[in-house]
Amino acid sequence: MLRPFVVVYRVTLVSGWLFRLLAKVTHVSLVNLLAGRTLVPELLQADCTAAKVAGEVQRLMDEPAARDGLIAGLAEARGTLGPRGASARAAEAVVSLLRRSDTAPAGAQTVDASPTTSQEKSES
Repeated sequence: MLRPFVVVYRVTLVSGWLFRLLAKVTHVSLVNLLAGRTLVPELLQADCTAAKVAGEVQRLMDEPAARDGLIAGLAEARGTLGPRGASARAAEAVVSLLRRSDTAPAGAQTVDASPTTSQEKSES
């Protein structure tokens, strides 16, 4: 939605310790993982305090350059996902695979993944 935000995660000490031990990622938020860099501030564990969250939010509200940079980065990350309609395309791919293996549920139909208006549908 191209809206600035702050990611916050606070889990139990054991969960946090296990995550740091086992995870091989540089970020925890999906948008930062997609971008391959820090776009959205991440406040994790001890950094996840009300004061720090408020400070990051205030910074994004007060600093147009930071806010605009974040919004531009979000648009860039969204662009890596491909065109709209991913869920419809995924559903169609699943139904297509099921049909090929003769395991499609009775009545399973594919969907039109292209965005159309009601008028365009009635004209076709």
